[in-house]
Amino acid sequence: MARSAGSEKSRRRDEARHAVVRSEMRALRTAVKKVREASTPEEKLEAWKAAQRIIDVAGRKKIIHRNRAARMKSRLAPR
Repeated sequence: MARSAGSEKSRRRDEARHAVVRSEMRALRTAVKKVREASTPEEKLEAWKAAQRIIDVAGRKKIIHRNRAARMKSRLAPR
C-alpha cells in the first residue's frame, strides 16, 4: 500500500514500464526461437533478419544490455 501520492504514482509508472518490457522481451524470445527452429536455410535467414532488428532495438532501448544483444546476434548468425 502506497503511503504517499508520489509513491503511488511511482508504482503506477513502474507497472506500466514493466508491461512494456515484458512484451518486448516476449517478442525477442519468440524471434530467437523462430531462428533456432527454422528448418531450411532460407527460413533461417529471414527469421534471423527479423530477430536482428528486434535484438538491436532491445539493446538501444536498454531492455537488454548492448553487449548481450551483440552476443545474441553473433550466436544466432547463420553459418
